[in-house]
Amino acid sequence: MAILTVMNGVPLYSTPKEALKWAGIMKLSGYHIHHWQGYKGYMGGTNHSQVTNMSVNPNESQTVQTVQTRQTATTQRTPSPGTPTTTSSGY
Repeated sequence: MAILTVMNGVPLYSTPKEALKWAGIMKLSGYHIHHWQGYKGYMGGTNHSQVTNMSVNPNESQTVQTVQTRQTATTQRTPSPGTPTTTSSGY
């Protein structure tokens, strides 16, 4: 799973599919969108209030942060539409 960041102990994913999977595990449905550092991210639950008002297992938050740290070096983030991108030929 590509986690962009963790907000209030809740992971922000790079795809809706990942957010829906997390929501299912947490007995929630749907997802909502956040923009973070120029990237469009998806969070499980129909809105942020629903997610932040539930009781989250503190061990799970730690696990999410550990996974995020391991993926930071290998995760390739896709800019949201309209975000300028640059490429380099390596010369």
